Amino acid sequence: MRSSYLQNLKIDEIFSRVSESKFPGAEFSAEESADILRSAFALSAEKKALDLLGRCEQNRFGLGQKLVQRGFSRDSVQLALDRLESKNYLNDSRFAKIWVRSHCATKFHGKSRVLSELLQRGIGRQTALEAVEEYFSGEDGKVEENLCRKALEKAVRQNKSGEKLLKFLLDSGFPYKMVQRMAKNR
Repeated sequence: MRSSYLQNLKIDEIFSRVSESKFPGAEFSAEESADILRSAFALSAEKKALDLLGRCEQNRFGLGQKLVQRGFSRDSVQLALDRLESKNYLNDSRFAKIWVRSHCATKFHGKSRVLSELLQRGIGRQTALEAVEEYFSGEDGKVEENLCRKALEKAVRQNKSGEKLLKFLLDSGFPYKMVQRMAKNR
């Protein structure tokens, strides 16, 4: 049990009541029992969250969904995630930056598509915008053009041309003017 998860009791009070009891198991009111259980469940959710974070970076929304799917109550998950954020073990901004770099290394998408996918993953709009802008501002602002060029090459290898080529590039999140320019210079 973690003392920060207790709302009505202090951890020292619990231990002193248990050790002073002549019989195994101290008596607690229904409210106190609920407080102890909430603390224990939140700690259990925290440990599972740390296990998942140890495998790869996570965002709050996605990690919360995974914990709820594993049977943890939303209250326990909320308490655990709040603590993990306060300790900086869980950070949506860090997740967004890592996700954008990883995504763009293997997928050739423009700013709008990358932003949209971050938002779908539960990242806040401002955090997502900052991560996207930071990534796409590299290479003297030519990141999106380079990705568009790679997407164009991929589309050509897939025998796309004309309207299908334009649709592919636009669906990949590249601006219309950039798509037109790249298609003409091909």
